[in-house]
Amino acid sequence: MWWTSGKDAAWVLHLLRSSPQWDVRGLVAAVTRKEDCGWLHGVARELIEAQAASIGLPLRFIQVDPDHDPPSYDEVVGQVCSEVRESGSDFIAFSDLFSSRRRERRTQLVSAIGLTAVFPLWGRDSGEHSREILESEMRARICAVVPTELPRQRAGLPYDANFIGDLPAHVDPCGEHDEFHTFVENAPGWRHSVTVEAGEVVDRYGLACRDLFLATSTPSGRRLEDPTDRKDFEPFTYYRRLRRVHRHIQEHFDETLTIESVAHVAALAPSSFRRYFRKRVGTSFGSWLASFRMEQASKLLRASNTDVAEVAAMVGYPLGRSFRRAFKRHTGHSPSAFRALYLLRSAGEPAPLQTRAKPGRRRTREEETSDPEEQSRVNGNRECPVCGDQQCPTCGNCLTPHEVGGQ
Repeated sequence: MWWTSGKDAAWVLHLLRSSPQWDVRGLVAAVTRKEDCGWLHGVARELIEAQAASIGLPLRFIQVDPDHDPPSYDEVVGQVCSEVRESGSDFIAFSDLFSSRRRERRTQLVSAIGLTAVFPLWGRDSGEHSREILESEMRARICAVVPTELPRQRAGLPYDANFIGDLPAHVDPCGEHDEFHTFVENAPGWRHSVTVEAGEVVDRYGLACRDLFLATSTPSGRRLEDPTDRKDFEPFTYYRRLRRVHRHIQEHFDETLTIESVAHVAALAPSSFRRYFRKRVGTSFGSWLASFRMEQASKLLRASNTDVAEVAAMVGYPLGRSFRRAFKRHTGHSPSAFRALYLLRSAGEPAPLQTRAKPGRRRTREEETSDPEEQSRVNGNRECPVCGDQQCPTCGNCLTPHEVGGQ
């Protein structure tokens, strides 16, 4: 079954499962290679996986690149359909109602592999079909709209009688001309609901897509099982978006990283990404990135005699001053002291005792500025809690451009 995550695909699945003539063995879904989101619908892969888990069928993904020509699309679709054919399937079902162009193209594509395309909804009246869906127990949400056809803010609304009643006369009530797309939260035969929460509206390939996230409770208020409750929970392994972000950071942490560029990797708007990251990791992205870079710097300082300034550049800090302050904030030691302490411990020698000023006596100005790590301080300025650099006492911004933004 060709799975789009939307209402029509869910209704086709319901019809096929209700008929003794058909044995549905699995789902095939297309996702974009860069954003890892459902093609045209724009929903995250993890949401499609949650749907498949509720349906109880195996799921195969096809990675497509919208920037490439159709032959590239045909090739990747053909490869996955060949695997479907080799697994013993003879048919693949689509959810089109009356798009002859799409039906012809899909039929030719899968027939070349040895599969027969079937269209259980073909010829249905859109009005009657939409009413049948609304009268069932299906619950769906608008996940994407074409801005030239519908206002952007319609993305995220429930697919219900109010939504259909407010549609312009030229817009098909089922969105058969791709005016809008839906994400199904529940449908007949599903084991449980896939409840989602709405985020920001973002632009993807000419569509206005509403960011959707798995909710932590159902509409009735019942709390859903939270994977973060497990002791062995690792967000960068569990969440596919965060896996992509983590892999991107590992490959580019020595470069200038903006919140916009990293949010693009996660296929989220910057403001949505900030909330998404904090909610699932427990800290801001800027703080996490600074800690990640300091961990990499610690490994470099322990493993080599590379100059501190070079280490700073290797972990994404073009200014040694910013690096030294961030490193000291993270480890409690300057980079040079950290390396010296590590060498002493490796040699089995005791670490030197740290001396403190006696209680009641303030450090003199000479004592305060004798440490080279402190000589570059500007009176009256505070330190950035993310990168350790100085902040303007008036506006609070770093005196040098901050690479992760969101100050």
